[in-house]
Amino acid sequence: MNSAAGLQSGSCGLTDKSTAGQWRLPTKEELQRRQQNKSGFNNVQANYYWSSSSYSFYTDYAWFVGMGYGGMFGYGKSYSFYVWPVRAGQ
Repeated sequence: MNSAAGLQSGSCGLTDKSTAGQWRLPTKEELQRRQQNKSGFNNVQANYYWSSSSYSFYTDYAWFVGMGYGGMFGYGKSYSFYVWPVRAGQ
């Protein structure tokens, strides 16, 4: 979540005049909707993407979505998965 929040124009190829703090990780519901409508996006990996939603039973777990098939699971936050940052109004 910190990496997404730190994104800004000039980093990671962004040229949108965004500033740090405008980007965030989507909730599990937002990410699942994105998985269902991937058209118009480039380089979407058929892999797992983190959401900002914590897993209710274990605070060191968070929800992630499988972009290849849409499954949603909770897993330990120490694992490395993809992220798909979003920002308001975009």
